[in-house]
Amino acid sequence: MGVIAISIVLVVQALLFADGGITALGLNITNMAVIGVVVGWLVARSLRRFAVRSRGGLVAVAFVAALLNTIVASMGFVLEYAIGGAGGATLGTVFALMGGLHVLIGIGEGVITAATVGAVAAARPDLVHLLRGTARPLTRRSTSPEGAR
Repeated sequence: MGVIAISIVLVVQALLFADGGITALGLNITNMAVIGVVVGWLVARSLRRFAVRSRGGLVAVAFVAALLNTIVASMGFVLEYAIGGAGGATLGTVFALMGGLHVLIGIGEGVITAATVGAVAAARPDLVHLLRGTARPLTRRSTSPEGAR
């Protein structure tokens, strides 16, 4: 589902905002929707034991998964640049610029993702995939005397 969701976002960005453009859409989907989502999922799954221990662990796992998926997705571009070989910059320069910039972007993505996952887990832990099968179902508590039975 993540691949489909990110692909839809990229198509909308390309068509409505000319962000990335139509000609780069295939590579953007490959890098961000396929590579990024798969890496984020693999990182989250491998760190699941920390995520289920506490809300702090879950938030940390979300941060790390988002950070690494952003960096690895940018390295997909570096690989494509190396294969294409038609650019004016050296591969080392492209690697340094993409890696350095995407570490910063990844930190921002990690903070946003961690905050979002933490908020969702606090309100509806059943919606957080990593917590499925571990979180107690939510119960509704009533403060009124009619609700106590």
